[in-house]
Amino acid sequence: MGHGTLGTGKEKNMVQASLHFGGTHGHEHFDCLNITYFAKGKELISETLYRPPKGSKSTRTWQSSTAAHVTVVVDERSQTARNNRHTIRRQKQPEDAIEGISDWRYRWSGHGNAMNDGKLRLFNTDFGWVQVAEADGERSIGTLSAMEHYRRTIALVKISESDTYLVDVFRVK
Repeated sequence: MGHGTLGTGKEKNMVQASLHFGGTHGHEHFDCLNITYFAKGKELISETLYRPPKGSKSTRTWQSSTAAHVTVVVDERSQTARNNRHTIRRQKQPEDAIEGISDWRYRWSGHGNAMNDGKLRLFNTDFGWVQVAEADGERSIGTLSAMEHYRRTIALVKISESDTYLVDVFRVK
Protein backbone atom coordinates (compact mmCIF):
# COMPACT_ATOMS: atom_id res chain seq x y z
CA MET A 1 0.00 0.00 0.00
CA GLY A 2 2.83 2.41 0.73
CA HIS A 3 1.57 4.49 3.62
CA GLY A 4 3.35 5.57 6.81
CA THR A 5 1.49 7.32 9.62
CA LEU A 6 2.94 9.27 12.54
CA GLY A 7 0.73 10.22 15.46
CA THR A 8 0.59 11.56 18.99
CA GLY A 9 -1.83 12.99 21.53
CA LYS A 10 -5.35 12.13 22.63
CA GLU A 11 -8.83 13.52 22.08
CA LYS A 12 -8.67 17.25 21.21
CA ASN A 13 -4.85 17.17 21.12
CA MET A 14 -4.60 14.21 18.73
CA VAL A 15 -2.27 14.77 15.75
CA GLN A 16 -1.67 12.53 12.75
CA ALA A 17 0.65 13.00 9.76
CA SER A 18 0.70 10.50 6.90
CA LEU A 19 3.19 10.03 4.08
CA HIS A 20 1.86 8.09 1.09
CA PHE A 21 4.42 6.41 -1.17
CA GLY A 22 2.31 3.94 -3.14
CA GLY A 23 1.97 3.77 -6.91
CA THR A 24 -1.03 3.74 -9.22
CA HIS A 25 -1.93 0.07 -8.72
CA GLY A 26 -5.63 0.43 -9.51
CA HIS A 27 -5.88 3.84 -7.81
CA GLU A 28 -4.68 6.02 -10.72
CA HIS A 29 -3.98 9.13 -8.70
CA PHE A 30 -0.49 10.48 -9.30
CA ASP A 31 0.20 11.00 -5.60
CA CYS A 32 3.39 9.20 -4.62
CA LEU A 33 4.93 11.15 -1.68
CA ASN A 34 1.79 13.11 -0.84
CA ILE A 35 1.05 14.00 2.78
CA THR A 36 -2.01 14.53 4.93
CA TYR A 37 -2.00 16.26 8.31
CA PHE A 38 -4.71 16.34 10.99
CA ALA A 39 -4.34 18.29 14.22
CA LYS A 40 -6.72 19.27 17.01
CA GLY A 41 -9.82 18.10 15.15
CA LYS A 42 -8.99 19.76 11.83
CA GLU A 43 -7.68 18.56 8.52
CA LEU A 44 -4.83 21.03 7.88
CA ILE A 45 -3.11 19.50 4.85
CA SER A 46 -5.26 17.34 2.67
CA GLU A 47 -5.09 15.04 -0.27
CA THR A 48 -7.52 16.09 -2.98
CA LEU A 49 -11.01 14.62 -3.20
CA TYR A 50 -11.47 11.53 -5.35
CA ARG A 51 -14.17 13.24 -7.40
CA PRO A 52 -14.89 16.95 -7.72
CA PRO A 53 -17.61 18.17 -5.33
CA LYS A 54 -21.07 18.71 -6.79
CA GLY A 55 -21.22 22.14 -8.42
CA SER A 56 -17.41 22.44 -8.58
CA LYS A 57 -15.74 23.51 -11.81
CA SER A 58 -12.80 21.26 -10.95
CA THR A 59 -12.17 18.23 -13.14
CA ARG A 60 -11.21 14.60 -12.62
CA THR A 61 -7.95 15.42 -14.42
CA TRP A 62 -7.09 18.03 -11.77
CA GLN A 63 -8.29 15.87 -8.87
CA SER A 64 -5.94 13.02 -9.82
CA SER A 65 -2.93 15.18 -10.78
CA THR A 66 0.34 15.32 -8.83
CA ALA A 67 -0.03 19.06 -8.16
CA ALA A 68 -3.43 18.51 -6.52
CA HIS A 69 -1.84 16.15 -3.98
CA VAL A 70 0.48 18.59 -2.14
CA THR A 71 3.39 17.06 -4.01
CA VAL A 72 6.30 18.47 -6.01
CA VAL A 73 5.74 18.44 -9.78
CA VAL A 74 8.76 17.85 -12.04
CA ASP A 75 8.92 19.52 -15.47
CA GLU A 76 5.25 20.57 -15.19
CA ARG A 77 4.07 16.93 -15.50
CA SER A 78 2.19 14.55 -13.25
CA GLN A 79 3.76 11.27 -12.21
CA THR A 80 3.32 8.32 -14.58
CA ALA A 81 0.18 6.18 -14.91
CA ARG A 82 -0.02 2.39 -14.92
CA ASN A 83 -0.24 2.18 -18.71
CA ASN A 84 1.98 5.15 -19.56
CA ARG A 85 4.91 4.39 -21.88
CA HIS A 86 7.26 6.16 -19.42
CA THR A 87 6.31 3.89 -16.49
CA ILE A 88 8.98 1.46 -15.36
CA ARG A 89 7.70 -2.12 -15.75
CA ARG A 90 8.49 -5.36 -14.02
CA GLN A 91 9.01 -8.29 -16.40
CA LYS A 92 7.29 -11.64 -15.80
CA GLN A 93 9.47 -14.26 -14.18
CA PRO A 94 8.95 -18.06 -14.29
CA GLU A 95 8.53 -18.10 -10.50
CA ASP A 96 5.49 -15.79 -10.86
CA ALA A 97 3.39 -18.68 -12.15
CA ILE A 98 0.81 -20.00 -9.69
CA GLU A 99 -0.17 -23.63 -10.19
CA GLY A 100 -3.82 -24.00 -11.15
CA ILE A 101 -4.33 -20.28 -11.92
CA SER A 102 -4.26 -19.15 -15.51
CA ASP A 103 -2.22 -16.08 -16.34
CA TRP A 104 -5.24 -13.88 -17.06
CA ARG A 105 -4.62 -10.58 -18.82
CA TYR A 106 -5.41 -8.28 -15.86
CA ARG A 107 -2.58 -9.79 -13.85
CA TRP A 108 -0.04 -8.14 -16.16
CA SER A 109 -1.86 -5.16 -17.67
CA GLY A 110 -0.78 -2.36 -15.38
CA HIS A 111 -1.76 -3.61 -11.93
CA GLY A 112 0.99 -6.14 -11.32
CA ASN A 113 3.78 -4.84 -13.50
CA ALA A 114 3.77 -1.04 -13.00
CA MET A 115 6.72 -0.09 -10.83
CA ASN A 116 5.82 3.54 -10.10
CA ASP A 117 5.55 3.20 -6.35
CA GLY A 118 7.97 4.65 -3.85
CA LYS A 119 10.23 3.02 -1.29
CA LEU A 120 10.15 3.60 2.44
CA ARG A 121 13.63 4.69 3.53
CA LEU A 122 13.10 5.59 7.19
CA PHE A 123 10.31 5.11 9.70
CA ASN A 124 10.92 5.70 13.39
CA THR A 125 8.36 6.25 16.13
CA ASP A 126 10.58 5.04 19.00
CA PHE A 127 10.95 8.47 20.57
CA GLY A 128 8.06 10.21 22.30
CA TRP A 129 8.91 13.72 21.14
CA VAL A 130 10.08 13.14 17.56
CA GLN A 131 8.78 10.72 14.93
CA VAL A 132 10.15 10.53 11.37
CA ALA A 133 9.15 8.96 8.05
CA GLU A 134 11.04 9.23 4.76
CA ALA A 135 10.32 7.73 1.34
CA ASP A 136 11.70 8.11 -2.15
CA GLY A 137 9.52 8.33 -5.24
CA GLU A 138 11.99 8.34 -8.13
CA ARG A 139 10.12 5.51 -9.87
CA SER A 140 6.86 7.50 -9.86
CA ILE A 141 8.40 9.81 -12.48
CA GLY A 142 9.41 6.84 -14.66
CA THR A 143 11.49 7.84 -17.66
CA LEU A 144 9.86 11.29 -18.00
CA SER A 145 12.84 12.97 -16.31
CA ALA A 146 16.25 11.81 -15.16
CA MET A 147 15.98 11.81 -11.36
CA GLU A 148 18.72 11.40 -8.80
CA HIS A 149 16.50 12.35 -5.85
CA TYR A 150 12.76 12.66 -5.40
CA ARG A 151 12.38 12.22 -1.64
CA ARG A 152 10.16 13.47 1.11
CA THR A 153 10.85 13.41 4.82
CA ILE A 154 8.25 14.31 7.42
CA ALA A 155 8.83 14.64 11.14
CA LEU A 156 6.22 15.10 13.84
CA VAL A 157 7.80 17.09 16.66
CA LYS A 158 6.01 17.41 19.98
CA ILE A 159 6.80 20.74 21.68
CA SER A 160 4.49 20.28 24.68
CA GLU A 161 1.80 17.88 25.85
CA SER A 162 -0.76 19.76 23.76
CA ASP A 163 1.23 21.16 20.81
CA THR A 164 3.04 19.58 17.88
CA TYR A 165 4.45 20.80 14.62
CA LEU A 166 5.16 19.10 11.33
CA VAL A 167 8.50 19.35 9.52
CA ASP A 168 8.23 18.64 5.78
CA VAL A 169 11.35 18.38 3.60
CA PHE A 170 11.08 17.55 -0.11
CA ARG A 171 14.34 16.97 -2.00
CA VAL A 172 14.46 16.90 -5.80
CA LYS A 173 17.50 16.63 -8.06
